[in-house]
Amino acid sequence: MVKSKIIKEFVNEEISLEKTLRRLTVFANDLESQDFMDWVDKELSGYKEEDKLPDYRKVYSSRFFYSGINGSFQVTNQPVPAGGLNHEKFDQKSFEIGFIGEPIANIIVKANAKNSMNRDLSPLASILEKNTRDPLFGVGIQAFSIKQVFEPSDFQGIVEQLKQRVLKILLKLEKEYGNLDDFDIGGSDNQVVSRELIQIIYNTTNNIEASSNSKVNLNSTDNSIRIDITQEEKNKFDELFSEIKKIQNSEELLSAAIELKEAARTETFKDKYLNFMSNAANHMTVLAPLITFLPSLIK
Repeated sequence: MVKSKIIKEFVNEEISLEKTLRRLTVFANDLESQDFMDWVDKELSGYKEEDKLPDYRKVYSSRFFYSGINGSFQVTNQPVPAGGLNHEKFDQKSFEIGFIGEPIANIIVKANAKNSMNRDLSPLASILEKNTRDPLFGVGIQAFSIKQVFEPSDFQGIVEQLKQRVLKILLKLEKEYGNLDDFDIGGSDNQVVSRELIQIIYNTTNNIEASSNSKVNLNSTDNSIRIDITQEEKNKFDELFSEIKKIQNSEELLSAAIELKEAARTETFKDKYLNFMSNAANHMTVLAPLITFLPSLIK
């Protein structure tokens, strides 16, 4: 059973993500872990151009639109044809994912925004024209502007992934050092614990890491993406998380559910599923209607 007030407040959203990160600064100092401290600082203050970003700091959008002349028609906000931005040095898919280095406060603002945000790709107009050129008339789409559209939900994923990692870190610290509310931790095994926290942050057990040249503040590029779950499945997980939060002392169950979402359609999902079902055994009356979709996520 979770004892620390800080964990309960964080799970119940009584304290903000930013405030919880600042509290982690104290723990990082007690552990004398520079890597842990650097991560907290970068989440709060933002990543530099040369920094390598965690895999979770990514946004994805395949929504490309142009305004200009297509044939004899002037058009506005029309979808860019598939492959229309392909080039010998890159292809259109290289723009679909970007890593965001901004402070988490900025990302939270974008996640809660009411309107979409645009990334200007107008300099690629000549590439679009060449790729859509009609062999008979010798002219292609003449774009005045090209944009990539990001919705607030694209940024919500970053916030949720960071929340999941913070929760796992807090649970790990409590498991190792007991109640965290006095902000007094540390011992002879600090280095071991610090390494395990870094593994949680960067998911190094799966060897996933973003290179610095893939970062974007809505104005640069990355190379690939793997979509693990659909938006509908994300919504079902959100419903599940919300219901679990209503259960008293549900922190460990919520952590198991979060791990389940992260492992969707991977080799580890089955083990995570069994672990979750074991934790949820006493709450099936409430949770059963919300978990019928889980078996479909087994790889």
